[in-house]
This record gives sequence, structure tokens and C-alpha cells, in this order.
Amino acid sequence: MLTVCDILSAASLEFPGCNIDFYWILQLKPSANETDLRTRSQKLVSLMQPIKKSFPGTELALQLVKSAFVMLSDKEKRAAFDLKRVEGWDSFAALYGREVFDGVVSGQSSSGNKRVCMSELSDGSNGHDVVKKVRLSGDEIKEGGVEVDRIENSTSSQIVNDTMDVKCTKDASEEKTSCAFYDFENDRKQDVFEVGQIWAGHHQSRLPLRYGRINSKTEAELSVTWLKPVPFMEDERRWCEAGFPVACGSFELDPDMSEEKVSGTKVFSQICSWVHGVTDEQFEVYPKEGEVWAVFEDWNLAEWSSNPEMISGCKFKIVEILSDFSKYRGALVTSLVKVEGFSSIFGRDSVEGNRFHILPNSLYMFSHKIPAFRFKGGEMDRVEDGMFELDPLALSDYPVIVSSLDEHSSSSISSLNRVPESIPPMRSYSAKSLRLNWCANDFSVAQIWAIYSSNDAMPRRYAIINKVLSNSQVQVTVLEPHPVLDYEICWEKENLPSVCGIYRVGKSVLNLEMSLFSHSVKCQRSKNQLYYRIYPKKGEIWAMYTNWNKNWKQSDYKNYQYRVVEILEDFSEASGVRVARLVEVKGCMTFFQRHRHDGFELTRAVSKDEMLSFSHRIPAFIVPGIERYGIPESSIHLEPNALPPRSRN
Repeated sequence: MLTVCDILSAASLEFPGCNIDFYWILQLKPSANETDLRTRSQKLVSLMQPIKKSFPGTELALQLVKSAFVMLSDKEKRAAFDLKRVEGWDSFAALYGREVFDGVVSGQSSSGNKRVCMSELSDGSNGHDVVKKVRLSGDEIKEGGVEVDRIENSTSSQIVNDTMDVKCTKDASEEKTSCAFYDFENDRKQDVFEVGQIWAGHHQSRLPLRYGRINSKTEAELSVTWLKPVPFMEDERRWCEAGFPVACGSFELDPDMSEEKVSGTKVFSQICSWVHGVTDEQFEVYPKEGEVWAVFEDWNLAEWSSNPEMISGCKFKIVEILSDFSKYRGALVTSLVKVEGFSSIFGRDSVEGNRFHILPNSLYMFSHKIPAFRFKGGEMDRVEDGMFELDPLALSDYPVIVSSLDEHSSSSISSLNRVPESIPPMRSYSAKSLRLNWCANDFSVAQIWAIYSSNDAMPRRYAIINKVLSNSQVQVTVLEPHPVLDYEICWEKENLPSVCGIYRVGKSVLNLEMSLFSHSVKCQRSKNQLYYRIYPKKGEIWAMYTNWNKNWKQSDYKNYQYRVVEILEDFSEASGVRVARLVEVKGCMTFFQRHRHDGFELTRAVSKDEMLSFSHRIPAFIVPGIERYGIPESSIHLEPNALPPRSRN
């Protein structure tokens, strides 16, 4: 309420030359930079938004703040305004003295650093209303022995007095705003910075899109070395070369950049949690449970990295991280939406389907982390437990997307939509098995998973998640093959495993240990969710039978041999899929790379009629830094538990 009073009081005074003094509206000095303008504007809006409909004059004050920001953030308009302002205040100084002039021009209100109480008086000689009596921070400036203790004859005070009696006294000037909003500037004060820390810095559009390590500090500045991302896939390299921001993944000290002297409070946004990578020279930054991040909407790594124009005008979705980002499993997130009546308070979206996984191979989908303060509930009206106040500086340039990820709209098996996948084709830093790493947060209702089954315990069966029973068990309904063609029907009669094609919801309901689950499956499903279409996807690694034919019997299957392939394009009814052959890296049983013959990679097309030749998908991961140990950088680590015992490359 005091903030509203301050702004309306400032606006009611017609200053010489410039009418309304926009610096007084925003409670800033004329030396304020663009960041100061944006920070102050956002803070004032956040303070007043909750009482917009209940406190008289608030809507007018909000409009004044917007007008002030529009004026002062435009360089040309601001320059013209500053010229008129200085000329006008020169005449004021001549009338009332330099001491009063200096105090008025640099003064700030109680919502800023100083309390300013003003009264208005008409100067009949020049026709302008000027400030005749000013009181700053309780230090009284007298004229003719009269002390000024309150606002009188002010348009704003008249508005306010309709509901309350507002007085500007020394006690009132020392009061703190009772609003429970979090002050993010406290997290960026100079004394918070320490040597060895890694901070996210404001880069390009004032967002925390690059990282710097603190090497040394003084009272006035910091010495930092900037980090550069370490991409591993070709699309990621193009993304970095295009100059797009990278907020997650592996980073290393940039050898091409020397130490830089910076002001930490103006350059940095927030301190980052990180761990060392494969080597001590690498730093890994990943989203943590409870954090808030912005992610790109409609993000496509391959398309955007090849066509940098596509990122212009991109939109964002605000999400809360529900589980630590895993290099095996990605992260479970939920969408956040703005709470009505607030500009920077967000809560979880109640729309079903807004809880989803972000895959490890979609790491560059994360735009930036948003500093956030989690409410416990009761701090203020309409703010509940678990809601967040977000740092306005990390929101200012980005529209917030509140639409849900609706992926369930089709009418038949031939018109199917993708089901979100929780585990990606590849990316990790470790050679550990996945089978014992699952937890309750990795599973959600209606997901499709591959489970280890059959005599050789390969992931050749599919199941839909019904519910999580405990931290170690999940209830599922098994999917059954739905053969259409004659050879597919014969294949099923022989009780041979099928991993590609159309599947229907079966009648078997099982309680399975989490250790039996291999990976979640990206597939398409019918509107009634009774039929699912599962085929290899681009970037995945699969095992294929080398001696396969569609007339196999059980005796033929028992003596199968296989090779490993990488899927180069998604399956289509017309052309099937194209695959590239992979071979084992010499001396490394679980590392594979593309096979080359006379400098050419060996690829082939697999038609729709040959889909039964696929044995199963093998979870696979890129391991950064492996070239330092004599393993080709392009090598892929395959999940050991999904490698069949008989490999024939």
C-alpha cells in the first residue's frame, strides 16, 4: 500500500520541464542502467499486483510504472526526457537552492532505499507545480521554521484517504514492507561470492545462459574464467557453433578466453550446483529436484541446429523438476502456470498430462534455470504450499506457455499419436547396468516399458504401467502381439518373440520387480488406448537376427545369431527403416562404433516385411571424454544386460 502511495504521490507532482518525473515513479536515480530499470519495474509490479483489485489507485500506479519503464528503456526517448528534466531542475535549483535540488533529484521512496514525503505547491510566477517541502529518510528540511511531517493537498493522498489515513512520519519511513515476496538480489550480493564457485551469468538477453568459475575476488570485482559446453553429438556441435545457449551437460574451462574482471552483482544470476565429469577438467551441470527451469517449446535439436533462424521468437514452458536429472533416465518434470493475480508467482498445472519426462538426449531442451523461492503456505493471501515466486529477471523476455502436452488425439490404429518416452536412446557417463537403478519416480501410469523375458532374458516383452506398488514393485498389464499378415500369424503360433508391429492390451496383470524393466518405449497408440504400434526410432540401437527368415520355427530361433545396428530414420510403411551396422571396438566388449569398409559406412534398408528380424532394442549411451582412454569419441556404450550371449558381427 505504501508503494502505491509513493507512486501516486510522485505522479501528482508536475515537475519543471518534464511534468511527471519517471525516475521518481520508479524510485531510481538517473544513473540507473537497463538492468536496474527492469529489476525495479518488476519488483514494483510484484508488490502491487496482489492488491490490484482491492486497494484504490493500484491500477493507476501499475499503469504509471509501465509508462515509466517504456519511456526510460527506450534510449532515444530517455535521452530527450533527460534533457528536459535537467533543464527544468536547473530552474528549480535556482529557486530553492542546490542542497534541496540534490536531495530531490537523487531521492528514492520507502519501496527503494529512502523514504520521500512530498507536498505540492503552485508557483504562480511560472505556472508550474513544484516541490516546496521535502523530507528524506526522516532528516527534516525546514523552510521558514516549519517541519513537514505528512502528505497534504495531494491527488494521491486524496485517493488513499478514501480507505485509510496515510501519514509520512519518521516511524513510517523506517517501516519495512510486510509483503512476503522474496528478494532475489540478496542471493547476488558481493559477500556471497567465493573462490571456486560456478555461477550462471546473464548472457545475451539478460538470462543465465553461460557459466563462470570464480578465481579470485576483491571488494569491488571478481576474476572469472568462463566455461564452454562440451557437445557429443553432431547436432549438439552445430547447436554450439550457431551460438545457441547451453544450460545443461558437460562444460570445461574455455582455453581461448583469459580471466575477466566483472562485477558479480550485475553479471551473475545465481550460484550453480555441479559435479566433476569423467575428468577433473570437466564440470557437469544438471537440473536438480525442486528447481525451476525454462524449457524450449516445440524444441527440435536437429532442425534448430541446422536452421538457426528457427530459434528466433521461440516460446518457453516453465517446469518444476520432480527428480534429479539422470544421465540414464532423464528427469521427471511438471508444468507450472502463473497464479491468477500475480506476475511472478507460479503453481503446478492441474491439467492432466502436464507431468512428463525430459529425455537425456533432449538435454539441450533446457533453456535456463530460474531462481525460485518456494512458499510454505500462509505467507500471503491466495499463496499455497508448494507455489513458487520466480525471479522476474529470468522471466522478463519470455512468454510463458501454459498449454499442456496433449499427445492423445486420434481415432484409429492408422491415426496414432506418440506416447512420451522417459528414457532416451543414448547418453550417459557410466558403464553401469540400469536394471537395479529404477525408482518409483521413474514410472507413471500408462507408460509402455520393455521388460526382460524369454529364456535368454532379453527385453522382448512390452507392458503398460497400471500403478506403482512400492519402491521396488510395479503393477503392469502385458501387451500381446496383434498380427495382421499371414507370416506374422504363423510367427505368433510358433510362440516366437515379436518386438515390432501392432500390440493390444492383454489380460495378464502382473506385479513385477523394477529390476525386470529395461527401458520405456516411444510408440503410438489408438484413441481408446487399446492398440499400440511399436517400431524402431531414429537414433536407437537394436539387435537384429543375422540368419533370420520369416518361416522360422522354434528350433531355428534357438540357434539365432545377431548383429548390432543403429537406426538412421524412423520407420515408415512405405520404406521401412534404414540402419547402419555397428561393430565392437577392439578390446571393449560393450563399446560399439559404425562399421566402415574402405572408408564407407555400411548401411541398408529394412523393409516392413522384415520387421520380425529385429531381436530387441539395446539401451545405449554416449560417454564423454572416452577418447582420452584410447576409445574412439564416436563410440557408443551398450547396456551389458541387453547384449545377447551370441554376437556375430
